[in-house]
Amino acid sequence: MTEYDIDPFFLLLDETFEALGKTPAAKLISENTKFIFFRACAEHSLDDVRAALDHHCRTGTYTPVPNDINSFIESRRPALWVDANEAWAQVPKLESDAGILNQVTAAALAVAQPLIDDGDMIGARVAFIKAYDARVAKAKVDPDPAQRIPKAWVSGGNQPQRYQDPHGERQMLLEQGRAAGLLPAPKNPEPAPQLGNSTPPPGAMEALRGFSLKSLPPPEAE
Repeated sequence: MTEYDIDPFFLLLDETFEALGKTPAAKLISENTKFIFFRACAEHSLDDVRAALDHHCRTGTYTPVPNDINSFIESRRPALWVDANEAWAQVPKLESDAGILNQVTAAALAVAQPLIDDGDMIGARVAFIKAYDARVAKAKVDPDPAQRIPKAWVSGGNQPQRYQDPHGERQMLLEQGRAAGLLPAPKNPEPAPQLGNSTPPPGAMEALRGFSLKSLPPPEAE
């Protein structure tokens, strides 16, 4: 929602409070509280908030709070983040593995990496799942909308320098060795002549002996 939606949103709240038998609404929720409510739901469109309030009027028996609205809207959206077990199955666990990463799984994998290095895959999985769930919960309410959406990339293997990325936006690249097999061999162009080091052909020096700019005819002589 934007600032232009504040008045319609306030009216929706008043109507919702009245529909739930709490009248007059203005006496039960102050203008300052309405602003707090607005800011808590501002990431959603006014149409989505209206639908959530309508649903609450049909199913609820108490006045709504922001979490009621946000939870309903989120529940209707397609799942963006897979569960922790599926995420663990997707990430590369060994140097030779390939897998799929995003800004959250990369950070969670970095937490589990010491246990992977020690060969404790059970402990690594537990550490990964705990870190993943915590980071997904944080990503869902990130002030930056771009961080609420996973940004996936393919990793050619599990090496710390490949997937540790504090901004979560670096795309992973294939190793040079693997990439070389996917590209055509470079052509070897003929080397350009190096004038400073070139050797003149036989007879060239003899032809130049005695030649000077003074020997050239003046332009008017042509």
